Amino acid sequence: MVELHWLQAVELVFNHEYSEALKHIDKALECSPRSEKYILEKAEILCELDMAHEALSLLSSSTLTSALIESKVKKIRELMALTQVNAENSLAYKKVSNLLDWAKMNGVEAESIRIAVSYTHLRAHETPEHLVCRLLLEKKKKNK
Repeated sequence: MVELHWLQAVELVFNHEYSEALKHIDKALECSPRSEKYILEKAEILCELDMAHEALSLLSSSTLTSALIESKVKKIRELMALTQVNAENSLAYKKVSNLLDWAKMNGVEAESIRIAVSYTHLRAHETPEHLVCRLLLEKKKKNK
C-alpha cells in the first residue's frame, strides 16, 4: 500500500500535478516516516511548489544523514540563492520599466536616460567573451 502511494505520487509529478502528488507522498510517509526515498521525493515536490524553505526544513529535521540528503540540501540552498538573485533582477527590471514608462509619458527619449549600476552588477552579467576582452585590455594596460 505504501509503495502504491509513492508510485501514484511519482506519476502525478510526471504529470505536473504537484499538489496531488504531495498528498500521496504524505500518506506514504505516514506509513514509513524514516524512508529516505519518500523524504527526498517530498522535498522535490515541495521545491516544485515553490516551497523550498519547507523542503529545506523537512530535510534538516530528518534524522537521516546520507550523501543524498546532504546533496539535496545543497541543491535547495543553491536554488534559494538563485531565486533571490532572480527576484532582485526582477525588481530591477520593474524599476527600469517604470522609468521608461515615465520617460515615454513625459516626452523624454529613452536613449537619453542613463542609469547607474555597480561594477559588481556589471561583472555579474559578464559573458565569457566580455571576460576575455577585459583581461586582454588589462594585460595591455599593464604592459604599457
